Amino acid sequence: MTDLANIQSNLLTQLGADSAYLDELIEAETSLSQALLTSLQKELESLMSQARSNHSQLINSKKPSDTVVKYLTDDIVTQIRRKFHTYWAKIEEKILKEPKPEFNAHDTTMGGSRSFKIKLPTLSIPRFAGDIRKWKTFHNSFISLVEENQNLTLIDKFRLG
Repeated sequence: MTDLANIQSNLLTQLGADSAYLDELIEAETSLSQALLTSLQKELESLMSQARSNHSQLINSKKPSDTVVKYLTDDIVTQIRRKFHTYWAKIEEKILKEPKPEFNAHDTTMGGSRSFKIKLPTLSIPRFAGDIRKWKTFHNSFISLVEENQNLTLIDKFRLG
């Protein structure tokens, strides 16, 4: 049980160090990817799960050692919980502040123009066979699938027309 009490104290220290590291990244205005922030949250959840399990074993020990008694009197689990919530809140705040990637088919930043080649799903565009009774249906389908599709460039629309 002494080992578990020491593990809990080390876990508390690790949470403090991880939180300080995140603070450094935030202060340096480092852009953090969504994947990294999510990974930090998963690791944090894992650490908290371990801390809960260790705590349960410690409070149920039959003959607590001096280290376990110190762990309980110093209320290490509350300190761990507070650090967990503080660290979690920092990650959540960073997730909300990170810019979400936006996609534009044409980007005109810096006065230039860049086009991105994207793979669109295959459109099933009907062909007009000449039956005047089916013109209105064909026309409406074509307008909604091609003309009003903002993901298509003018060249793509020309090719489909």
